[in-house]
Amino acid sequence: MKKPIGVPKEARWNEEDEEWELGTRNRTGDEIGEWKWWDPDEGYLICHAFFSDDGKQLLSAKRFHPNGELASTIFFNKDRKELATYYTSTEDTYEHFPENPFKNVWKAERVVGVFPKEYNFYDKSGKLLSIEAGRSSELEKLKTAPENETAEQAITRLNKVIAIVKENEDIDEDFLEELADLHQPYQIESVSEEKLAAKEQELGIKFPPSYKEFVLKHGLIQFGKTNDFNRRLFLDYNRLSTELLYWGIDADDDFSKETKSKLDKIITFSFGDEGLQAQWFHCFDYNTLNPETGEVSIMVFDQDDSNTPLENSSDVICEASGFDAHMSAIVDQEIEFIV
Repeated sequence: MKKPIGVPKEARWNEEDEEWELGTRNRTGDEIGEWKWWDPDEGYLICHAFFSDDGKQLLSAKRFHPNGELASTIFFNKDRKELATYYTSTEDTYEHFPENPFKNVWKAERVVGVFPKEYNFYDKSGKLLSIEAGRSSELEKLKTAPENETAEQAITRLNKVIAIVKENEDIDEDFLEELADLHQPYQIESVSEEKLAAKEQELGIKFPPSYKEFVLKHGLIQFGKTNDFNRRLFLDYNRLSTELLYWGIDADDDFSKETKSKLDKIITFSFGDEGLQAQWFHCFDYNTLNPETGEVSIMVFDQDDSNTPLENSSDVICEASGFDAHMSAIVDQEIEFIV
């Protein structure tokens, strides 16, 4: 391997990592003391690091962009918590920079001791960039559903959050497109009394009042304009006992009459993350029907639950509005993803 200009003559070629390297190893092959690595083709310095004398710990490291600009630094406090800072480059680079929604970001500092990883982002002037942009108290109130929030109020809350984020001048255009593509509620189609009545007659049920009120006003919706795998309300209602046939499960043959009877009272009404196989359906659980209010609890059905499909079902009467609570929980998740 020909050594590029800029790589010291003492540097060795590491075939496994495909980098030029310079440093000392102990008897067990661990890096100790000062180490450097260079790009195999262009010869620029990639990383400069220091290891403990026993080779068991990284003490500090600096990585560099191809043009020589600092890309990141890593140090550790006395508790061995990582202190990491990342910098963007004025030119094209292969170096990592944490994903973020900002257009003028220059530096990212990892929040110490937090997992999953979180970062504070800054522009070149040192200004802390934030989605909240001066309206943090308002956004904080919108993050969590108030007591007895209706589905309509939940959607309004989500739209308020999206509107606030869109007002932030530091937000990147790509992130604004992502809000529309992945999170903002969109109507799939309108719904009529006749359509709902036909489905009720077909299934022998009455849709919960909270659900009917919502879809008659807002239609069927999905979260995200182009996100095929996100949650969506839909008209293809079906008994869960019938849907199980998709996985080769015949409820008549594979379950007791009592279980089959309960499965017949669970009606699918919404897709959920189908592409990720995380949640296949949200269901009206008529085993929880409140005869006075007509409300039922919402059951989440996962593909992994196909052999034990009643695991998330309940015999407890629904005391509140299951659909409203369901939509509030979904909106809480969407806002968490955004903020």
